[in-house]
Amino acid sequence: MSAPDVKRLPVVYSLVAELAGQLKVSKINQLPGAWVCQVDRLWVVAANGHREPVRAEPDGCMAADLRPFEMAVWFNGWLAGLFTPSDGFVCVGAAGNEDELIRALLARIERETDDGRLPESCRAIAEAMA
Repeated sequence: MSAPDVKRLPVVYSLVAELAGQLKVSKINQLPGAWVCQVDRLWVVAANGHREPVRAEPDGCMAADLRPFEMAVWFNGWLAGLFTPSDGFVCVGAAGNEDELIRALLARIERETDDGRLPESCRAIAEAMA
C-alpha cells in the first residue's frame, strides 16, 4: 500500500466541512472545544475552529491535541490522522486508510441530506472513488 496522497487531504478536509454543514453545525470557533462527530461505527472526526490548540478526546478514542484549525480522525478508537487543508497524514492500512475515510464521509453526508442524495459538490469525488 502506498503513502497517502497529500493532494487528497484537502478533499478530506472539505468533506468534513460538508458533513458539518449537513448536520447544521456552524460557528465551531464558539464551541467550548473541538467539534467531534461519529462518522460511522469505525470513523470519528474532530475539528478545531479555535485560534489556539485544543484537546479532543472522543468517547472510546485516544486523546489528540489539535493545532489551530486542524482536524483529526480516529479509526476504531485509534488516532489515524491529523491534517489541515494543506498538510498532514491519514493512516495507511487495509481497512483504515484515506480511501475508506473518504467513502465513509461520503456515505454519512448522503444519509444526512434531505433527499438522500449527495450534494453536487460531492458527486465528482464519489465518481472518482467508484
